[in-house]
Amino acid sequence: MGRHGARRKIAKNIYIDAAGYASVVVQVRGEQQELRFDPGTEIEILEQQRDQLRADLHDQAPASARGTLAHDAVRYLKQIAGRPGFKADRSHLRAWLDKFGPRQRSRIDAGDVRTAIAEWRKHGTHVGGRGARVRKATKAPASEKTLMERYRVLRHLYKTLDGPKAKTPCDDVDRPKPAAATPVGVHISLVQKVATALEARARGTKVRSGERQDFARYLMLTTTLQRPAQLMRAIAEDFHLSSQFWIVRGAKGGPTHAIHLNKEMRQAVKLFLAAGAVGRYNDKQLLALARAHGWPATIPLYNARHSGAIDAIEAGADLGDLQAMLGHASIDTTRRFYAGILRLRQKNVGKSLEGRLKIG
Repeated sequence: MGRHGARRKIAKNIYIDAAGYASVVVQVRGEQQELRFDPGTEIEILEQQRDQLRADLHDQAPASARGTLAHDAVRYLKQIAGRPGFKADRSHLRAWLDKFGPRQRSRIDAGDVRTAIAEWRKHGTHVGGRGARVRKATKAPASEKTLMERYRVLRHLYKTLDGPKAKTPCDDVDRPKPAAATPVGVHISLVQKVATALEARARGTKVRSGERQDFARYLMLTTTLQRPAQLMRAIAEDFHLSSQFWIVRGAKGGPTHAIHLNKEMRQAVKLFLAAGAVGRYNDKQLLALARAHGWPATIPLYNARHSGAIDAIEAGADLGDLQAMLGHASIDTTRRFYAGILRLRQKNVGKSLEGRLKIG
């Protein structure tokens, strides 16, 4: 019932009330308009007026009101498609769509963001959401790292669609920040044990066999200390064996950087290229394989990176040089990760200075 009495729908967005008057009702980006027509107006005219009204509303809608978050998310995803980490960003965005998808994006504010983050800290993990499976929230809380990524993606959506200087609902909200992780390394003897086992497994197989590819990828990760994502992005042209360096493509927001290839690294690169191991691979399968040959069950293969960094620091490597090799965007990241090892080195320096002065 409305002010014109009961009405019935005769076409999309077109209604006739009890007195015979026709109405065209159109809503665009939260703005709704209604036009009324005399009884007997032909349906073709009503459809033309409906389409024209919709076009007019689209033209008149202010640039700051670009529709619902769900609508604008489609445009955002089209613009970032193909970027490294696109799938992860799409997943993080889905969490916001679960909360605010039907809401006008211009009306989402800092309070909404704070409330969402607080709720996710209690139960922010989801399952399903692919194909015919229904996406469901679980009672498990989202990690601070996940919350940080969700915060980043929502902020990036606004900056991408509205311009780099545009305001976002995240501006007045503290960014979630995971506690600094303690890097856990694996002793070099264990790293070598797994390498020996994988080499024996590959022996006698074809040059481009899966066994040789597994061995080569393991060697690349454990000798060069680069991330699995960076290894997957590498192409043959990135390796310059005669000049002894590798141009490593960026990951985790870090810049592209170059690392010197020592003798062991060059041998790993040669095996890597010969085996045809360039390109994406299943890192979970490689981890399971390494664990089957002695890699610790609770430590990711990613931590081969930490193992090498810890060994380098203990051997006296310069922190700035290590930052460049690991590809950290800031030396503060390197210092934060390996602060504990650095303190041990400082202790050793202090001990080495004992006895210089004959006092006490």
